[in-house]
Order: sequence, then structure tokens, then C-alpha cells
Amino acid sequence: MKFLTHIAPLRNLTVALIVFRVVGISAFADQNNPCNPGCAKWSCNTGSVTNAPLSGTNQIICLGGSPSVPTINAGVVPGSKTQVCTNSDCTTTTSTNAIGYGLSTWWEPAIPSPFTNCGTFTFTAKAKGISQDSDCTNDTPTVTVGKLTVKVVNVGVLTIVGSPLINLCSNSANTIQVCASNSCGNLTWSMTPTITNGATISGSGSCATVNMGQVGGNYTVTAKSSENTNCANSIGLGISRDCDCTHHNPGPWVEITGFITPCYATQAPPIVYFAHTNKCGQITSLNCDGSIHLINDGVTVGHCPYPDTRVKAWYQECANDEVLMGTHFRVVGTTNNTDTNYVGRGKDQIWQCGWQYTTNWCYWQNPPDVNSTNNWTPRNCDTWEVP
Repeated sequence: MKFLTHIAPLRNLTVALIVFRVVGISAFADQNNPCNPGCAKWSCNTGSVTNAPLSGTNQIICLGGSPSVPTINAGVVPGSKTQVCTNSDCTTTTSTNAIGYGLSTWWEPAIPSPFTNCGTFTFTAKAKGISQDSDCTNDTPTVTVGKLTVKVVNVGVLTIVGSPLINLCSNSANTIQVCASNSCGNLTWSMTPTITNGATISGSGSCATVNMGQVGGNYTVTAKSSENTNCANSIGLGISRDCDCTHHNPGPWVEITGFITPCYATQAPPIVYFAHTNKCGQITSLNCDGSIHLINDGVTVGHCPYPDTRVKAWYQECANDEVLMGTHFRVVGTTNNTDTNYVGRGKDQIWQCGWQYTTNWCYWQNPPDVNSTNNWTPRNCDTWEVP
């Protein structure tokens, strides 16, 4: 009994503790709303990029230049974010806000400036929206706006290959070349000015062929890219006649006449002192028809205009089938037709005929100076060429 007496209080204590705990739990539950008010995490609907097509997407530029980079016309459609909140009365509130973006555009790969190599290069324009929102931090998907293709061409420095000297024996083709170094792309070639019987040019690659023609002159040769005419280069080209028949390998001098009977003003029909027919059928002749003429292919290319003049002449036949003519004139007085009373002095004059031309004319100064040995003045070779 004593033992049981002690147990009872313990049992009552246990019950009391259990009751305390139940009461305590009941009191805690009363302090919270059974609706559990609060907000869920934001639900994010990411925005997107819109764009217009690129313009000027195929460009041809010169080496060392830069293309006109197209504007990337793009925009961002805002995204949206949604959040659901539970209120204390167990109702819910849904909030929707826009997600803002900053637009980012770029090229892949980056476009160089300037271009230092020839070739064809392709660049891709891209864009995306960069999130400005702390709740929805994802960027928009990257989009390809378009592509830019750049072709780089070049017309290099022009150089002349060959000697710009009309000499058909050392240069039977009568041609030289003008070349553009370090060029890329097709070229078009031109030459100015246009001279009758002068030089012409042909070709479309990095070198062009100049046919020097029959007349010397000063030219400007221009090469342009056939794909972009702003890419160009020029060089001056001076072409001259080989007035001394250099390298024509002339044969020995052959005498035509001594101091023959004067070429009288009344001479008819003409006397032909010398005639030479070249491979083209053109005739070079030294004639007397009242005064002395050197005629090439029917055209007077040398003339001593004084009647009653004696002439002594030599010729050399050149390897190009032309002739060099050497003459010595004795101009006699027109009053008594005697060679002992001649006006002026003897004159040695070389008529040079390289490439079917005779280049020097002889003529008397006006008024003549009978006491001078300088009365005869040969004219400039190239200036007085006669086709």
C-alpha cells in the first residue's frame, strides 16, 4: 500500500504534463492563419528579339579600305513575369509585370578596319536582349539578323616591263607590258590620249600589253578593278621612236650618186635617184621633181626645197628592211645655175628611216646667212614624224 501511495502522485503528474502539452499546442495553433498567406516565386516568360533585314549586304571594297557596315535594326519584345500571392482571408492575388531588356548587337567575327588582305569575307550580325530584371535574369535567345559579304580587291603599283622604244629589230613584236603588282581581281586597262598610229593597250589580267604603234608620245596608263572602278592606279608612259636606228644592225653604207647634175626647177619627168621596196611593198625613193624629195610609201618625209641643188647620197639597209639615208647637198645659185657660185654651204644631213619613217627634214633659215655654216637646222625627230 505504501508503494501504491507513492505511484498515484506520479500518475497524476504525468497526466498533468500531458494536459499541459495539449493546451500548449492548442494555444500555438491559434496564433497562425490557416490560409498560410504569402507569395510564390515569380514565373518568368522571357522576351524576344525582332529585326528588319540588313541592307547593303554585298560589298566590294579596295584593299586598305573599310566597308559601309549595315545598321543592325533590331528591337526587343518585353517579357512578362507573373506572381501569385495568398491573402490572409484565403483569397489569392495574381500580379503580372513586364520584364525589361537592354538590346545587344554584334558581328561575328568582328569586322576589321581597314582590310589588309584580299579575298571574300562573311560576317554574321546577331542580337539579343539583356535582362534588366532582378527576378527574371535570363537573357532572350540570340537571333541571327543577317550576313554581310565583303570582297576585297586591289590594283597594285604599276610598272613598265620592257623598253618603251619603237625598234622593230630589237623588239619585233613592237610591244611592252604594264603590270600591276600584288593585284587581285580582274582589271580593265586604258590609255590616254588616243594618238593616230600611236600606242594601244589590251588585257584584263594583272598585266596588259601595249602595242607601241608607229608614233611616239606621252601617255597615261590606268588600271581599274572591273568590280570596283574606285580601285585604280596609273603610270606615265613615254614612248619614243628609235630615231638613230639603234640595234637595227644596218648593213654597209652604199653610195647612190656623186655630185650629180643639179635637180633643176624645170625637171620633168621626175628623176628617181634611188628606190627601195620593203617587205610590205612600200617604196622609199630619193627623187628630183624640181627639188629633192625623200618619199616613203607615197608620202614626202624629207625635202630639200631649193631648186638647182646637187645631191650626194648613201644608204644603209637595216635589218628591219628599212633604210637609213645619208645625203650631202650643194645648193647652187638660182641665177646662173653654176655650182661655183652657190648660196650657202654644203650640208651633211642624215635622213633616218627607222620603222618606215624619215625623221629629219632639212630647210634653209630665213633669211639665209650665206656666211654661216649653221644655216641648216634639222627638226626634232618625234615632232616631225609623218605617217
